[in-house]
Amino acid sequence: MPQRKPFRIEHLHRSESAARQRGVAADPTLELHSALRHREMIGEIRAVRALIEGRAQEAQRARLVVQQRQQEAEQRRVEAQGLRDAEVTRAEGQAQATILQARAEAEALRLVSEQIAANPALIQYQYIQTLGDNIRLALVPSNSPFLFDFESIAANPDFVAPEIPESSDIIVPTAEPAPGS
Repeated sequence: MPQRKPFRIEHLHRSESAARQRGVAADPTLELHSALRHREMIGEIRAVRALIEGRAQEAQRARLVVQQRQQEAEQRRVEAQGLRDAEVTRAEGQAQATILQARAEAEALRLVSEQIAANPALIQYQYIQTLGDNIRLALVPSNSPFLFDFESIAANPDFVAPEIPESSDIIVPTAEPAPGS
């Protein structure tokens, strides 16, 4: 619909009010035209309002979508941070367990070393123990080097393995707390 210039509408309104002031009856055609124009303007105003409300609703929906996407992204960031923290904690625990195991193995080797230093024949004794109970005789060629010192074993038939230390005498390494925990 083509828009009319505002001065014509104002002109119509001025002519109507001037005619009323003079006591002259206004032209019914002009009054009809004015009423129609007023209705058209009301319709246009309603259409513009509806358009504005529609755009406002679209903008609100867009803001809600953006807000929802931001919340989802934040939730994914928090989940990723939690997974990262869990992995770091698991790795720290594994590192502490490895250190504790190495200390325990070092303590066991220290105890074995002390026992061997106290009784060198212990190695031979341990080897003989692993052979089994049903071995009574071992034939060894005379020209081959052998691990055992048969003379020391034969010279000491009352050989007794050293005592195993009591559990209260054994030093068990403990994990050191990680820095910052």
